[in-house]
Amino acid sequence: MLLSESELSGVTVRAEVSRLRRIVGPLLSESRPYRLTRPVRTDVDAVRDALALGDVEQAVGSYTGPVLPRSSSPGVLRVRTAVTEEVRAAVLATRDPRVIVRWAASDEGADDYGAWQALVAASPPGSASHLRAVARLARLEADLAPPDGRHRSRLLSQA
Repeated sequence: MLLSESELSGVTVRAEVSRLRRIVGPLLSESRPYRLTRPVRTDVDAVRDALALGDVEQAVGSYTGPVLPRSSSPGVLRVRTAVTEEVRAAVLATRDPRVIVRWAASDEGADDYGAWQALVAASPPGSASHLRAVARLARLEADLAPPDGRHRSRLLSQA
């Protein structure tokens, strides 16, 4: 159930294994059960290793975006979600504005309200990163506000 939500036919599995073998060559065993013949390091390993060492800056630097973004495989979705959540949690826990800014500059961080709040809290008041974060939070709030405009942000008073 890691490859597909539904049962896959033997023909489908063999076709995918053949396709994979063309890509990875001798890394894939020749017969069932299909296994990798030696360990493979991926960018996910680099991100998780950095997180395990508490090096959030390196983890964010190694994180190039969602894992296999075009895949709908349940196993890939699980890893994709977990890695993103792990990086985000580490970013939100850090007090380093440089790290938070790097996350906020990513596609996933651009609209991450919690990250922008963390940047407001971690940046010196009046600094460029603080002012940018306050403005971004106000924009995010405005985007979520009802169309009648009754909701006004209090964030600008924090600038």
